Amino acid sequence: MHGGTAVELGSHEFQLDVALDSAVGKLSAWVMSAHMDSFVRIPAKSIEIAVQLPSGETILTLEPVANPATGEKPGDASLFEAQAGALKGVTGCDARLLQLAVRGKTYTNIAFRVGQPGGGAAKP
Repeated sequence: MHGGTAVELGSHEFQLDVALDSAVGKLSAWVMSAHMDSFVRIPAKSIEIAVQLPSGETILTLEPVANPATGEKPGDASLFEAQAGALKGVTGCDARLLQLAVRGKTYTNIAFRVGQPGGGAAKP
């Protein structure tokens, strides 16, 4: 939906749409419905994603993004972002969602590839 990687949460319960903007070093993640046809607001204070960069593993803390047009705010948001200089120029990397709670379900240690649209979760 945003040109990122669709990461399935659970057995087709929700999706995380993760996009990398390597020009500015920003990682964005949208919490979406199972079919990616609507945003899902969650009360999370942040989302942690571990990324494997040439310099080693880095844990990024994505913060909720307020949107006056939709009324989203920290504590009630679907978009989370982090900016890190280490992401500048990176075209793709392995990543792992450490933990995320969505509507009463918790998803942990979900591996995927950032910067590979349609790449989705890594297969075990």
